[in-house]
Amino acid sequence: MESRTDITVSARNVGLDYNRIHQQAITVLRNITFDVKRAEFVVILGPSGCGKTTLLKTICGLISVTEGELIVDGEPPDIAKSRHKAVMSFQDACLLRWRTVLENVRLPEELGDQRTGNAAAMLELVGLSAFANAYPDELSGGMKQRVALARALNCQPTILAMDEPFGQLDEPGRATLNDELLRAWKNTQVTVVFVTHSVPEAVYLADRIIVLTQRPSTIGRVIDVPFARPRNAFLRSDPQFFALCNTISAILSSPAA
Repeated sequence: MESRTDITVSARNVGLDYNRIHQQAITVLRNITFDVKRAEFVVILGPSGCGKTTLLKTICGLISVTEGELIVDGEPPDIAKSRHKAVMSFQDACLLRWRTVLENVRLPEELGDQRTGNAAAMLELVGLSAFANAYPDELSGGMKQRVALARALNCQPTILAMDEPFGQLDEPGRATLNDELLRAWKNTQVTVVFVTHSVPEAVYLADRIIVLTQRPSTIGRVIDVPFARPRNAFLRSDPQFFALCNTISAILSSPAA
């Protein structure tokens, strides 16, 4: 059994209701219980609209749970948020067009984040040092996401919550960014909680996959990914990789999912 210091996210019977339609509660999450270990890479899968992004937002302290207990790096999410322990990365890179790449990565430092690292070093980590003085409009979609990753890592978070960051890329671009992310994760030892709709992406990246059910979402399955690290492109053609992808796809397409 892991000690509590080895756990970065601990959810116990977490639920969340929205009061939006004629004051009636809409239950999004129900009885969610899981742990994420320090430096683990966990992927969340589930049907569209089931609450995957909502769950990420609760971890980052952007939305408060209405039931149960959620602890982030030993603290309630709002306290962890104030200490910049959890940082969220979105599908849109959200770069400021009038700032250079380096200036975008430096933004957390300018906003007074005392946990920030070295912006130039983060750019080197994601392989974009040569584009430090470029502007976002001069970059490809994949490069913009690498800048967003560098900016998030420059906050030196304990937890990086990623909401389909590569969803707008084509398959070759997504595969390249998967490898870039795994390299950055290995070098920083940040804990990653990653949402995707792509089953192959989930299997390629994750240590464990949490499969959510239809809303109101609970945890349908937790799947340990058996493939050794480091991972490379050859894994994607492994019959065992295909078999696990097919198993997870069948779970997602079942009526209970």
